[in-house]
Amino acid sequence: MQLRADIQLRSMIKSLRDTVLPAVDPGNKPAIEQAQLVLAMLQLLESRLPLQYRFDCNELERQLRFATRLLEIVGNDTGAGLEPAIEAASAALAHARRVDPARLTALIRQLRAVGGNVLQSAFADGTPGVRAELRDWALALSGEQLLLDRAWLVDQGWDSDPRMLPPIDSLLR
Repeated sequence: MQLRADIQLRSMIKSLRDTVLPAVDPGNKPAIEQAQLVLAMLQLLESRLPLQYRFDCNELERQLRFATRLLEIVGNDTGAGLEPAIEAASAALAHARRVDPARLTALIRQLRAVGGNVLQSAFADGTPGVRAELRDWALALSGEQLLLDRAWLVDQGWDSDPRMLPPIDSLLR
């Protein structure tokens, strides 16, 4: 059994394309469509796998920027929990080449959760000026993430004009 995900994906793609799809009843249009969709998704996963770690490092860096700015805006009292999350993420990012990708993903999730909770609390209790600043900052980060997500999935064909999206690898530099 092969443990490398890239080789497993290649094997699954080959099996689906060369063995399974030709065996599907040509009269069963939904089955053909679903098998082709699965094949396309596996091919997309295979093409994005080499970039996943860079994608996660890029997201951690942006979440760290967001959390740091959030703490500056709301202060230590409202931002309880952010400082340790920021410290842990900063340390991981500083040593990203030595961090296990699963740890990186866990830190991203932690910053999302803690940052989201603090953002909600700060927005509920904040002054109109703080709310506006938090809204603008959260929307800016969301826009960056949306662009990356769209570029990551451009090959799925959901964008009306995929040529308008920069290549994912250029966004991760």
